[in-house]
Amino acid sequence: MTDVFNPVVDNVDLSIVPTSVPGIVPDVAVACRWQDAHYARTRHPYAAVIGPLRTLRGLDSLVRNLLANPQIRRLQVVGPDLTPGEATSKALQRLWTGDLEGLPLGPDLTPDLVHAVTDGVALQWEALSGPPQGLPPRDGPVLRLLPPPPTPEANAPLGDPGGRIVGAQMFNAWVRALREISRFGATVPTQYGPCREVLNLVTVIRDPKASLVGQPTWLPCTPDDVRAYASRYEDLIAPEGAPYSYGSRMRNPVDQIAAIERAVVGNPSSRALFASPWHPEDAEKVSGHPCLVGVQARLLDGALHLTMVFRSHDYWGAWPLNLGGACHWLCRMAERATLPAGTLTCLSVSAHLYERDLAAVAKILDKHPPAGLDLDPRSTWRVETVGERLRATAFTPDGAQVIDVFEGPTAAILQSTIEKSGLVTSLGNAMWIGRELGRAERAQARKTPTEA
Repeated sequence: MTDVFNPVVDNVDLSIVPTSVPGIVPDVAVACRWQDAHYARTRHPYAAVIGPLRTLRGLDSLVRNLLANPQIRRLQVVGPDLTPGEATSKALQRLWTGDLEGLPLGPDLTPDLVHAVTDGVALQWEALSGPPQGLPPRDGPVLRLLPPPPTPEANAPLGDPGGRIVGAQMFNAWVRALREISRFGATVPTQYGPCREVLNLVTVIRDPKASLVGQPTWLPCTPDDVRAYASRYEDLIAPEGAPYSYGSRMRNPVDQIAAIERAVVGNPSSRALFASPWHPEDAEKVSGHPCLVGVQARLLDGALHLTMVFRSHDYWGAWPLNLGGACHWLCRMAERATLPAGTLTCLSVSAHLYERDLAAVAKILDKHPPAGLDLDPRSTWRVETVGERLRATAFTPDGAQVIDVFEGPTAAILQSTIEKSGLVTSLGNAMWIGRELGRAERAQARKTPTEA
């Protein structure tokens, strides 16, 4: 075992400072925030100091140095995490728990090499107050001390924009969306106060007509409120005190709604049945922009479907009225065209909840949690190994047609790809696919190709 610290990577991101104390074996490394580097060095004069970690790129250098110095038995993380969203702390915790997907490590740092580091080096956390922690016994067991779990708000996996929520009725989709935004939304400032925001959230109501019957009393609006709001999509006259209604903009100076209803009958295969309340001059305004920016109708499988796009969408104060009113509107349009009402889909570019409403949201979710998470009726799956890769094939419910095929080198990567496809919309289906991916990956590791 070497008695000196041998830095193999020294760059401006990691700024390695090796120890040179005679007779001292440097078996502690210190990773600290950039502004705490000098103080950390003073607290740990006999340590092989690896720091500061200014960005996540330092993880690669950290792992390489620990690989080259097996005498290091502990990584001491000193001081507060000043990276946005505590990114460094989260990345270190993922590294030591084996969750390597997406971490900025070089392709030559295989999982086996990384695990060789994390299995032999204890990860510990130290505040800047109080005495520094002593060295562990040289021949003693390696302590595996991880930081306490952060709060759900701090640990929210924001991920890529885009999510999909499906409900049979309006309130089913709403409570699921409330849970999604309150748990996983990024906290962002706005002119109306801070809010939790998820970008490009899609909600689908499969049965708009049924949503009009038996509306729960715990919704923040009454059935009368919803019926009154529905007229805003068609009325030429704006409500009292409002500068416009969506209907007044979509029907004046050109009646876009009437054009859609004519085209549904005269050109049912058209993909141009589109209307918008947005005016070009809205781009120059500071406030007062329409939240709804477009609606599109489609005639598919003999039913009239409607898609709505909201640029900004308050899911507590506006979504129930917006979508409840749209259910009425879609049913009226379908009735005038003597067609059944199909699905109602809403794309919310900014789906958000204001922090002032989070307490009320929590009460709703506590008393009326999302329910009815059945297996997704739209698809069935087969998971198998193909050579050194995993393959997941999505079929129509009867198994007769292939919807899509996904391949990846690991179950984690394949799972991420499937999640982003939008083909899995239920908890049961997601759990089944996850189990099958794990089974296929274990079979792949045994070099025994199987079909799950």
